[in-house]
Amino acid sequence: RNLACNKYLKPQPIHPTLELIANGGNPCVDENFQAKLLMRRDAALAGEIILKNSSGEVLGKAEPSREENLREQIFNLTADGKKVMEKLSCDLAQPIYTLEREQVVLHSRNQIKRFVDESKPVPMLVLDNGCIKISAPKDSTLPSLVSLVHQEHEWLDSAFPNFEARGTSNPFLGGLYCIPQNIGLKDLQKDRHTADFSTLQDNWGNPWEGISIKTEVTSFEPLKGMIWKQHFLTRADLPVLIIQVEIVQGHGKAEFSSFKLYNYGALDHDISGCYLAFPDEKGGWQKIWAGRGRTYSAGRYHHSIIGSKNLATKLHLLCQQKIYRFFQALPDMMGQGAYFDSQLLDQTPRFTVPMVLVFSEQSWHHEAFAQILALRFDEK
Repeated sequence: RNLACNKYLKPQPIHPTLELIANGGNPCVDENFQAKLLMRRDAALAGEIILKNSSGEVLGKAEPSREENLREQIFNLTADGKKVMEKLSCDLAQPIYTLEREQVVLHSRNQIKRFVDESKPVPMLVLDNGCIKISAPKDSTLPSLVSLVHQEHEWLDSAFPNFEARGTSNPFLGGLYCIPQNIGLKDLQKDRHTADFSTLQDNWGNPWEGISIKTEVTSFEPLKGMIWKQHFLTRADLPVLIIQVEIVQGHGKAEFSSFKLYNYGALDHDISGCYLAFPDEKGGWQKIWAGRGRTYSAGRYHHSIIGSKNLATKLHLLCQQKIYRFFQALPDMMGQGAYFDSQLLDQTPRFTVPMVLVFSEQSWHHEAFAQILALRFDEK
C-alpha cells in the first residue's frame, strides 16, 4: 500500500533493552562528551555500574538503587588525546548476572592530505589521513581502489593496470570495489571510470573526505544510462574507511538495485600466511588460509576479517545487518565479497547502507560499532 501511494516510511531502529550511548549517538566525539547507560524497558536501572576504556581503566562508577527508579546513568568523559579510536565498556552488575555493553568512539584531531601523484605512468589520486593512505587512478578501464596502506603495510591485492587473468577471473581486477551485481568486468571495460576527491557529511554533520570513482554504463543494455559513484571515506587520524555507494542516475526502472563488493587482500603483495575469518556457531572465528589449495565458503554475517599470521593488526569488514558474503582462498589469490541492495530507484540520487573497514588488533564485538554502522550520508 505504501508503495502504491508512493509513500516512503523511514526505517525505525530496533534498540536493545539496555543500551550504552556515547555522545548522544554521534560516534565522532570532541574533547568532552557524555556516555549514557539507558534502560529502555519499564524497569529501574539498579546495580553496580562500572564504565571502563579499552585499557581497563575505570572512567566512572555508580550504584543506583531500585528505590531511585532511574532509567539512565550519565557519565561526563574527556577524550584521551593519545587515542583516535576508543572502546567504552559498561558493566551492570546484578545479583545473578552481569550485563555488558560496549561502544566505539572516534576522535579525529588533524588534517587530511590529498594530492595527485604525477610520477606514476597513470596519474594517481592519493589521500593520506595520517593513519591510512588510499589510492586510485584518475582514469582507468576498470573502477577500483588500488591501494590501502596502514602503518606502512599494503593490504590490497590489485591487478592494476594490466588486469591479467588470475584464479577464476578474467580479467582480474583485485583491490576494493563495488559494482552492480548483474554486470561483468568485461562489460565495464567498455565504459569510462573517473576518480576524484570527495567530501560527504553524515547525518550528524561530521565531514568525511575520500576518493570517489564515477562510472556511467554506456554499452551494457540492461543498465544502460546508470551512473554510480563509489565513495571511500575517512577522517583524519582514524583507522577507519567507510564504503558508500551513491546511485547518481538510475537506468529507467523504479526497482531495487543489487550491488556486490569485492575485497582482495594480501599483506605487502604476499598472500602467504594470510587468512580470511568469519564467525562460527560457537562464538569463535573460522579461518580459511590462502595459498593452501582451493577453499570456498559462504553465509550471512555482520562481520569478517582479513589477517596475517605475520602481523597482529587485522582488517575488519562490518555492516549493520547480516548480509550474504562469500570467501575464496586460492593458491594465487584471496578475496571476499558481499551483496547488498539499494533503496527503490524511484528517485535519485540514492545511497546504499554504508559498509565499514576498521584496522584493529582486537577482535571487538560487532555490537561495539553500532553507532559507526548507523551513520548515513543521505540524511542531513
